[in-house]
Amino acid sequence: MKKKKGCDFCKLPKEYEKFIIKDDYKNWIVDLSIDQYFPGKCIVRLKRHLEDVFDLNKNEREELFFISKRIRNVIRKLFHPIHFNYKFLGNSCRHVHLHLIPRYRKQIKIGKFTFQDQGWKNGKLVEYLPTRKQENRIKKETKIIIKNKIKENLK
Repeated sequence: MKKKKGCDFCKLPKEYEKFIIKDDYKNWIVDLSIDQYFPGKCIVRLKRHLEDVFDLNKNEREELFFISKRIRNVIRKLFHPIHFNYKFLGNSCRHVHLHLIPRYRKQIKIGKFTFQDQGWKNGKLVEYLPTRKQENRIKKETKIIIKNKIKENLK
C-alpha cells in the first residue's frame, strides 16, 4: 500500500492503536475516534495514502459504503442515536477518511458515563457543528468500553 512520510494516518501514532476497531478489510481501517465528543464517533480511513475522496477507485468506494453502513447500524443498535453526521474534511490530516458522528436527542448512559448532546434544544437540532468543550470529552475508560462494544457487534 502506498504510504506518505509524515502522514498520521499512514503511520498511526502509538497511542491511537488501541482505538482500532477493525483492520482486516481490504482497503479500509475502522477506528474509534480518539476525540469522543459524541459516543461512538468513528473514523473509516483508507489504508493507502490518497488525499482526495473523488480519486477513490470503484472497489474502495463500494467497500467504504458497505463498511460505513455496517458501523452506522451497529451504533444505532448499541447507543440509539437519532441522527448521524458524515464528514470528509482533510484539514488537519490530508488522508482520505470519513467521520461518522452519531447525534443524540436523549441522554445516554455508557457504564458510569452519562452523555447529553448539547446540540439539541426542545427536541430540535439547533447546533450542527460538534461542540468540542472539554467537559464533553469522554474519558479513556469509557472509550475502551465503546470500542469493544462496537468491535464485538461488527463480527
